[in-house]
Amino acid sequence: MGAQKYLQLTPAQAWLNILRVSNAPTVISNIMVGLGIAIFAHNQMYADRVNPPTLDFSKPLFFITIALLAFYFAGMILNDAKDVNVDRTNRPDRPIPLGVIKQKDAWVAGISLLVVGLLLCTLVSTHALLWGSLLILSICLYTICHHAWFVPSLVLMGACRGLVYMVAFSAIAQTFSFTAVMFAIGVSLYTLILTWLGKNEHINNKKRALMVWLIALPPLVPIQFFMQHLELNLLLYFVFLGWIGLASKAFASEQTGRGMHLILAAFCLLDCLYLSILGELSLLVVSFLCFVLTLGIQRFVKGT
Repeated sequence: MGAQKYLQLTPAQAWLNILRVSNAPTVISNIMVGLGIAIFAHNQMYADRVNPPTLDFSKPLFFITIALLAFYFAGMILNDAKDVNVDRTNRPDRPIPLGVIKQKDAWVAGISLLVVGLLLCTLVSTHALLWGSLLILSICLYTICHHAWFVPSLVLMGACRGLVYMVAFSAIAQTFSFTAVMFAIGVSLYTLILTWLGKNEHINNKKRALMVWLIALPPLVPIQFFMQHLELNLLLYFVFLGWIGLASKAFASEQTGRGMHLILAAFCLLDCLYLSILGELSLLVVSFLCFVLTLGIQRFVKGT
């Protein structure tokens, strides 16, 4: 029945599927954290001034959001284009094995999106171009080696998400900050664990259900900032743990797909906690809306 369902995909539906648009709001949420870190760093830099300069972020935020979405979609397309032979055996319901999307068209679309993203980074700043180039390198290396070298591929996938923070931060702040690196390490660790859970399909689901709880660690990476808004941070952390508990239960119940979708959506909850730590409550609301939007789109377009 599953294969028959995908055989009925229109070209538009197939492209939405290969782009994994249901996860795109998590990228927007990540960008909010990059913006939050930029605002935090700006305020720290001018903390001793009575009238600090205004941080104008509207134009760079617009361009870098489009660029990062282009990078995300490129990574999704290139992954499917590279995996077509594997998918013909293991996932024949994917758009390329079904013949709805041609492999050549996927390569062209993926590479074109990388070029568009890089050009947009160039328009923003030198810092954005540097970090954007590192992100493109990570995407390409992951595409090439994610089946051949397991552990390096996990690191590369983690780096891709961490670099989203860095690209967004650098585009707005146009500087470097170890605070940004710290938060980037946190989301990279989260992504590494998530990717490991998705790739280890041979592991018993009950064991994977226990391993899901490793995701409780990444929110604590910027622990020195955690105490600044302790009550709200603790509340959000317990909400995050409750959501991870739902994902663990899904894995234990042999609902692997649902479990993966839950922890993919939890990118936004992690971002909410990070924004709470940074004291950016308005951006926290945006990330929460991204969380709701991710759950809604997942009902129509698979995120894995």
